[in-house]
Amino acid sequence: MGSLRGALAASGIVKQEVVDELDEKDREEREKEFKKKVESMTSTGRFQSRKPNISRGPSSESPKKDRRADPEWQKRKEELKKRSEPFDLLWRGERSRKFMIHVLRTFLPPPIVKFVGDWSDKEFKSKNCCICKNESISLEDAIKASGEVAKAMVEAFPKMLDDPKYKMPDVMEGKKLAVQAPDSNAVFCAPCYREFIRWALFKSGVDNSLARVVSSVRKKYQKSKDNAG
Repeated sequence: MGSLRGALAASGIVKQEVVDELDEKDREEREKEFKKKVESMTSTGRFQSRKPNISRGPSSESPKKDRRADPEWQKRKEELKKRSEPFDLLWRGERSRKFMIHVLRTFLPPPIVKFVGDWSDKEFKSKNCCICKNESISLEDAIKASGEVAKAMVEAFPKMLDDPKYKMPDVMEGKKLAVQAPDSNAVFCAPCYREFIRWALFKSGVDNSLARVVSSVRKKYQKSKDNAG
């Protein structure tokens, strides 16, 4: 909170006197809270000195729960592993790694990435996602299909009332919005791009070669920001 107040004061948005007054009030409140806790612990005996336990026998404390034995944790771990597998396979391959380095350098800074407005924006290599290979759609495609979606919902509504198990037809055929970057002719579908970002950030913490690529991308992006500013 102090750093934010200092920044506001430095920028002239808030007067320094106001910031000092707020900091003083915060300090007084913290002191009051601390005194209350001390009084409470003293009155209940929690602050009384205890004899050190010098017993060499087994500890009476319950052992910490091993997270690896938790089925929910294992399930979560397997789910994350499955979601990362396509990227791991591409990263391990000699030829495919070159492609992964390309998309890391062009798609990793999220601020420069955007949805494909129309397929005529530029010459794309394919409309298919570069990871899952499924066909993706542009914003223009989605707008054109919105009328068909509304029509399908109107037609399906009576059937949904008669049969709770009835499923409305997928007008979009499972297609997801396409994501593009300025310096690449490849596209991601939106779900794969989200997983790609997650994979790159987490995997770079345990893979040194990936960490170097991610670090160089960040430095290059920050330098371009500084030059533009």
